[in-house]
Amino acid sequence: MGDEPLKVIELFAGIGSQTQALKNLGIEHEVVAISEIDKHAIKSYEAIHGPVNNLGDITKVETLPECDLLTYSFPCQDLSTEGKKGGMKKGSGTRSGLLWEVERLVTKGPQPKYLLMENVTQVIGVNNKKDFNMWVNALAELGYTSYYGILDSADFGVPQHRERCFMVSTLDKSVFNFPKPRKNETCLGDILEKDVDKSFFLPEEVCKTFIPSPVIRNGHKPPKGNGGNKSIINYSGTLGYYNYNRDRQVACIDGYAPTLCCNNTKPYVNLGGNGEYPVIRCLTPLERWRLMGFSDEAFERARALGTSNRHLSFQAGNSIVVNVLMAIFEQLYLKPQTHKQMLLEI
Repeated sequence: MGDEPLKVIELFAGIGSQTQALKNLGIEHEVVAISEIDKHAIKSYEAIHGPVNNLGDITKVETLPECDLLTYSFPCQDLSTEGKKGGMKKGSGTRSGLLWEVERLVTKGPQPKYLLMENVTQVIGVNNKKDFNMWVNALAELGYTSYYGILDSADFGVPQHRERCFMVSTLDKSVFNFPKPRKNETCLGDILEKDVDKSFFLPEEVCKTFIPSPVIRNGHKPPKGNGGNKSIINYSGTLGYYNYNRDRQVACIDGYAPTLCCNNTKPYVNLGGNGEYPVIRCLTPLERWRLMGFSDEAFERARALGTSNRHLSFQAGNSIVVNVLMAIFEQLYLKPQTHKQMLLEI
């Protein structure tokens, strides 16, 4: 890196997880622009990071300022298993199809040295692989070499099982190796608040429908108390009937949380209990922000605006885990000597 601050543009910026990661690493940078239309996310972004040049609706942006790093975590609604699966085909008009606005803007230039994409794993799934390959080829025509991989936040110090697809595209023909998984010593219980409002607790009649999980994923048996294996993803059971449906999953405090979504209630956590049924509650907005790698200070700045719990929860579920981004940026900017030649296979 040179003496000048890294110039960054965050498209589909949310609450600014990319710039938060750069801050945490001490990488001097300047966010020259963002593109975000959610008014609540914009307020939270500026409360955390300060005033920013928001270009607004990406479809109405004519050109981008010069930058070194362009990030684009385009909408996943039409890709994810929770969404309508409308896809991201060019010209489709879907929200996920906004990806192609990035091509339009990068084509116009000036072209950043690096591009960073983040999205759900379904972006390279069977239903979307053809369009994803078209995207990689479009970037290649613009001079970019792309490297992609699936990273799980549970491998980077966060007690949340959250697999996401990341792609780094380099304009200077430099190569990129994704960071390797790291030992995770934390569990869900480590990030829980001590005093939680009763509104987050499920009613007794709902808790009574809890069914313990007979077998934990990957063949592991349920842990006992707080002494379970922290290295596995633990679901203590489900509500109503036994399955792995995310709507009804109840997490163990000595395991990992399932993937956070934008919902204000799910997931649930089993706090234990000595009676005939366990005490179960939803995660609080602060706990959700912690699971996304944000500090309590960042959360309090956003909450101080009067942001509702619903919007705070949405912002967490709609964000990117800061720890994972830190590992990527560390590899990209602080450990360039570790890069080795890798060819993208399509």
